[in-house]
Amino acid sequence: MSGRTSELGLTWPKGSAHAVSRAAGPSASEQPGRSADAVAWVEQVINDAIERRASDVHFEPFRAQLRIRMRIDGQLQDVASPAGARSPEIASRIKVLAQMDIAEQRVPQDGRLEWPTKGRKVDLRVSTLPTAFGESIVIRVLDRNNTRPHLDGLHLPSDVLEKLRLIVGRPHGLVLVTGPTGSGKTTTLYGALAELNGIDRKVMTVEDPVEFKTDGLVQVSVDAAAGLTFARTLRSFLRQDPDVIMVGEIRDTETAQVATQAALTGHLVLTTLHTGSAAGAVSRLFDLGVEPFLVANALEAVLAQRLVRRICSRCRVRTKAEASQLKDLGLTETTVPAFDVFHGTGCEQCQGTGFDGRIGLFEFLEIVPVIRNLILDRSPVVTLERAATNLGFRTLRCEGVRAVRQGLTTIDEVLRHT
Repeated sequence: MSGRTSELGLTWPKGSAHAVSRAAGPSASEQPGRSADAVAWVEQVINDAIERRASDVHFEPFRAQLRIRMRIDGQLQDVASPAGARSPEIASRIKVLAQMDIAEQRVPQDGRLEWPTKGRKVDLRVSTLPTAFGESIVIRVLDRNNTRPHLDGLHLPSDVLEKLRLIVGRPHGLVLVTGPTGSGKTTTLYGALAELNGIDRKVMTVEDPVEFKTDGLVQVSVDAAAGLTFARTLRSFLRQDPDVIMVGEIRDTETAQVATQAALTGHLVLTTLHTGSAAGAVSRLFDLGVEPFLVANALEAVLAQRLVRRICSRCRVRTKAEASQLKDLGLTETTVPAFDVFHGTGCEQCQGTGFDGRIGLFEFLEIVPVIRNLILDRSPVVTLERAATNLGFRTLRCEGVRAVRQGLTTIDEVLRHT
């Protein structure tokens, strides 16, 4: 394919409606040509997204042009885009690929497809949304080649990994993984399932939708339109003689209560919650209507996590941490001596960002007898964290500081995510 090259390396077809400037609309020479160009554009964008390990691709129509952005290492990056007049053709092409109704542009739609690349297939999930200037489209890229879930591949601290392995090896109990959207919770759950998936256990998952299709697991996608909710599926699971159950997310009271009861009746239940910290998951279960005595008896551990960008190893340079930066982290030079930090200057490998990939920060709350007693008393989050800290618990911020001192990430990344 010959033509112009975009900021992220895309090569647009010769004569394409490439939007060189956002300030100005398309010139006469940039008016739409054949619809075949849209096919080439879509193919090139998707292939480039997979190559660059993007998690999402955004197609956003505006009055004068179509903006395309990729989320790489958690950050949106701009891609040089064809002019806005191309938006309907590109939208139609994507909808055809995802087997969606191309004539329906008034309501949101969801679709999916498998994209062949380099001898493998990548799962793509497509979401459309009608806007003032056309359909906004987001493609979620699920490349199993980049996400091979296994506990050893998560780079958990060695003591946390050891404890987590022991707990998920137990015959029953509730294990929670918490964090915001995009923090890798599902990958962590599948890492645990990879170790539990064997001939001697029946492992079942209910998700919205199934993230990683895996041999040996009985996997179900919820279908709200058909009445197949998390809670209803979970109740059905209990009649299927499972050993391990993974629930994609606890969203409501019914699911929380059924999951807790399952953990108390001889099943290992792994699931996720949207909370800011490990201790915060306990109060969230209270808010969902689960009684303290049920939480105290069912819950075995909570793992909170974040993903922060990793400094590019090729352009990494050393500098001194400033006093103001230490203060932002809650440190002072009197308590912690000044230490060297690193940052990336930007190079070809990291596309000028100074970062290449991401690492996880984890805080692990094991529900030991002292913590169980506090849960029974409905103790607040700060009390739980204080008691856990006395037992060796490390917060996400503490883990972030350790990653900074190891030269893995920057202070700004830690402050932004913890």
